[in-house]
Amino acid sequence: MSCLLTAGVTKDCAHAFGGLKEVYIGNFTELSTVAYDVDGQVTGFTMAATGNTAYAFEFVKDTAQALEELVENGASSFINQTINLQLNGMTQAKKEVLDTLSLATMFVIVKKTDDVYWIYGEPTQSAGLEATALTIDTGTAQGDTQAASVTMVGASLRYASTVTDAAVATII
Repeated sequence: MSCLLTAGVTKDCAHAFGGLKEVYIGNFTELSTVAYDVDGQVTGFTMAATGNTAYAFEFVKDTAQALEELVENGASSFINQTINLQLNGMTQAKKEVLDTLSLATMFVIVKKTDDVYWIYGEPTQSAGLEATALTIDTGTAQGDTQAASVTMVGASLRYASTVTDAAVATII
């Protein structure tokens, strides 16, 4: 069966900034259901148990990115989702969280600079995101940033979905 276009895309006539404003990371197995409206926007979440949540990760300004790339090999195709961010001010407590992050499977909700939320690693569309790189760098010179750089990657059957503000508020 062939795939047929059913609509076009118009050009935005506005200025815009790139990057992310907020990042929330949760355990993939704790997000049990996702509700969608007829347009595919996420309108609700159900967590597996009371107390399960998505945690805020505050990052260095202008270092967080959500990237989606089509992977096509002739026999199959999928969307590779990547989240990059940099966390500064290393402490023992932060290193413990990063150690767990390096082993976890996650979903990620980001708020882009246009104040719209998006979800990556949707349970109904993917097997979640996993850390593929996590580097803690002390810097070399006094003016260097002391930070951890984190990259999380996962395959998805479709591009990220937008999420209503109300749905996000229920899990953060």
